[in-house]
Amino acid sequence: MRTDKKIELSHGAGGRKTRELIQEVFLKAYGNPIIERLEDSAEIDFKRNRLAFSTDAFVISPPFFEGGDIGKLAVCGVANDLACKGAKLKYLALSFIIEEGFEIDAVKKIALSVRKAAEELGAMVVCGDTKVIEKGKGDGIFVSASGVGEIIYDGEIGADMLYPGAIVIITGQIAQHEASIISARENFSPPIKSDLDFIWDIVESILPYKPLMLRDPTRGGLATVLNEIAIAAGLSITIDENEIPIAEDVRAVADMLGLDPLYMASEGQCVIFAHEKYAQQIVETIKKTKTKAYPSIIGKVTYGKGVYLQTKWGGSRPLIMLEGEQLSRIC
Repeated sequence: MRTDKKIELSHGAGGRKTRELIQEVFLKAYGNPIIERLEDSAEIDFKRNRLAFSTDAFVISPPFFEGGDIGKLAVCGVANDLACKGAKLKYLALSFIIEEGFEIDAVKKIALSVRKAAEELGAMVVCGDTKVIEKGKGDGIFVSASGVGEIIYDGEIGADMLYPGAIVIITGQIAQHEASIISARENFSPPIKSDLDFIWDIVESILPYKPLMLRDPTRGGLATVLNEIAIAAGLSITIDENEIPIAEDVRAVADMLGLDPLYMASEGQCVIFAHEKYAQQIVETIKKTKTKAYPSIIGKVTYGKGVYLQTKWGGSRPLIMLEGEQLSRIC
């Protein structure tokens, strides 16, 4: 199959062109003994009893941006959700919805990006599906991804583990991904690079310190994630504005557009709730594990309800959950 052609409706019809697309693009990208059987389901083998399963859909625009693309985003998005349960991604299933006229070379690039990202974690794509929709009925390409991982942490991670006095840590600078998508859409120069990355190396390194709760602050940003956790735990969370790491270029974009970085998405960070006695050790471990990391202790869990921000000026204000949407199609 020539790779300079565009996607046609017949590529999604289930016939020869569909098989050609699968064999020449996806099998070449993902090739492994499981997916090459081309069966409707994959038989996979686990030697442990505790598994984690996650699914997500990705509709980002544009599909290519500084620091990644929709393919890497799909793998990282699912893998990071699993990591927050102490699980490492092992098997991945992907469905592509492609608009007629989308460049086949672009599909190939995305598929190869998926494979490269999965290989970083020692994971593999074991099954998938492709659908093609008419030109004008979509926006290039959408990806749905599901992943299964093995839980390697023997303890429990969840909001019900929280208690007043637990410490809140962020692994790095927030809002970087959403600022990058704005940068790509507006052709900023120099472009802002997304923080898109796996958090598994960090999570694995801190498991000896018995983390209580882990979450990646994607859509809705840090403020929304903290609200969701506070509601689930039936407790309050207070964070210090002075301690929240934000890059200067990200802050400049947010100020220019009237956006609040606390509600902007990250795709390579993790919010960690920890025992106070381990908090500083966790920060130092993250610094050793990930280069150019900016981990910071940003607050603590308290009695009460809601999330509160201790401002730079010494006051306090509530941080409510995001109402509406700051920016659409960011992941």
